[in-house]
Amino acid sequence: MNKDILPNFYYRPFPNSDTAYFSEEKYMKTIYPNLKVLTGDMIKNILKTKLLILDHYRTAFYEAMAANTPLIIYFGCPELKFTKYAEEMFP
Repeated sequence: MNKDILPNFYYRPFPNSDTAYFSEEKYMKTIYPNLKVLTGDMIKNILKTKLLILDHYRTAFYEAMAANTPLIIYFGCPELKFTKYAEEMFP
């Protein structure tokens, strides 16, 4: 990620992503030490954001769609697929 744009980004780890063996937040902080971590009410944050980038389609995805928030969703896992009906809606 370009270091010039990093101050414009917030990172919100998946709830309960920390395990005894791995902390997603700590890992991200080793790569981007100045990364700002987002906490608190997700809906309020979705309403304020200019662009939301997600890696899963769960509650935040549906909230962003309902709020008409610009959204990029990335699936790096082949198991996470849209249904054929959804593929027609999101070409």
